[in-house]
Amino acid sequence: MVSTNFYSSYKYFYPLLSDLKTINFGKDKQNKVCDAQSIQMSINQSYIMEDNANARKRRTAKRQINEKLREAAK
Repeated sequence: MVSTNFYSSYKYFYPLLSDLKTINFGKDKQNKVCDAQSIQMSINQSYIMEDNANARKRRTAKRQINEKLREAAK
């Protein structure tokens, strides 16, 4: 199940239940294993490394999504 978060005219999608994953990852073009954790880490690093308006919007949206997930877990 997927939900959306609207922020600054953008729609951000996120999983409602992290335990129910329907996507399996394989290998990329360099034959490196791609899994959910490595992809999530690269996304998080892009939030931290960049310091422009778009990166700030993504960080704010991620913060809002994390708050929603914490509230839903209670």
